[in-house]
Amino acid sequence: MEKPITKKHLFSFFLLTFAFSWGIPAAGLILAGLIPSFSFSLKMYTPFYFIAVWGPAISAFLIMLKLYGLKGVRSYAARILDWKIGGFWWIFALIGIPAIYFSGALLELAMGTADSLSWYRGSWFLFVFLFFLRATAGPVEEFGWRGFAQPLMQRYMSPVKVVIVLALIHSLWHAPAFIITFASDTHFASSMPLPAALARFTANIFIITVFMNIAYNSTGGRITSAFLIHWMLNGFYPWKGTADFMTGQTIVAGFAAIILLTLSSKWLKKKNSVTFIIALEER
Repeated sequence: MEKPITKKHLFSFFLLTFAFSWGIPAAGLILAGLIPSFSFSLKMYTPFYFIAVWGPAISAFLIMLKLYGLKGVRSYAARILDWKIGGFWWIFALIGIPAIYFSGALLELAMGTADSLSWYRGSWFLFVFLFFLRATAGPVEEFGWRGFAQPLMQRYMSPVKVVIVLALIHSLWHAPAFIITFASDTHFASSMPLPAALARFTANIFIITVFMNIAYNSTGGRITSAFLIHWMLNGFYPWKGTADFMTGQTIVAGFAAIILLTLSSKWLKKKNSVTFIIALEER
């Protein structure tokens, strides 16, 4: 039998994830301050940006490499090829999530937020390119959060507790990037007081975790379900205005999460939780 993945590997995963996503950017910022000639940027789609965003995935793959070698890395990576996630999750991701965003923008417009809804007028080739480019960033995180952390955590605690703990850790992981962009007035929540914006952001992380944890369990542990949902959540949509409409989005998404919990609560029961990570572990 190959080496099993245990609780100590879960702690290693979180330690590595924060080291990559917090440590490397922090080191880069310090070096940039000390060495004027050192070029450092965390702008989207730059090398350091990808290192920070891919931290959870890199950490999971490093653990696979240590335990099972290149064979383990290939086996784990191959999970992205299984797209048999069922019609419901395809519809939820491709239609439901854009509908949540659009409804959130409409709600903000109804509440008096100007410019929360406006139609894209640029190049449609660029629009499609940017939409697919989004798949190379945030969705890749799911190799770590859902593919590794969720099933391993579900070996030791109930799926409901996993939702709570993973959402809190995920929120903490995002906090530095959120605060930095907030302080530089580049985040769409910068018009709000920081505590209120951070609380709303955390609420969104909890809602998203409900979506993806249920999807992961109900599809038998397919990373692709979470990848697709994350991609659509990060999507580039043609009706996005320049105003902050996350409050409306949070309200609509919150109702959607309540409906999903009502209809799919069985997937947050221990007997239906997925604990599988990689086939090599079971040999």
